[in-house]
Amino acid sequence: MTLEIRRALPDELAHCAALVARGAKENFVWARLGNVAAEFMAYSRDEEVYVACDAGEIVGVAAVYRPGNFVHYLFVETGWRSQGIGGDLLAVVGSLAGGPISLKVDAANLRAREFYEREGLIAFEEGRDPDGSRWLRMGRPDSPTGRRGVHGAP
Repeated sequence: MTLEIRRALPDELAHCAALVARGAKENFVWARLGNVAAEFMAYSRDEEVYVACDAGEIVGVAAVYRPGNFVHYLFVETGWRSQGIGGDLLAVVGSLAGGPISLKVDAANLRAREFYEREGLIAFEEGRDPDGSRWLRMGRPDSPTGRRGVHGAP
């Protein structure tokens, strides 16, 4: 695997939106109720979107709202999970943030919570969405510079 992480090109955003929608529908009840791909496209106007590519194929996506260093989306294609790609994406966007990053995770999504904890994030806030589902805000005080020789560029 030769992983490249870079800023998404404008013509790749629809592909990124579809990847995010597939990942969200696997993990979140609320995602089945709305149009996640359309929401991603709307939010991406104000966010920086990064892709993880292997041999030109987009296998992961991360979107960051830069004013708050908030990681809004982080998803990896199902067949590419457990290979370190999510951690590599998180490391690259963290290194570009210039300050601490944070994100929200569904409290019931134990797999995601365990992943973020392995990546050094800690829960520091909790709340509820209008539908009653509980979330945790997680973050880390440092900004990593990268992992495993992954090439990341803005």
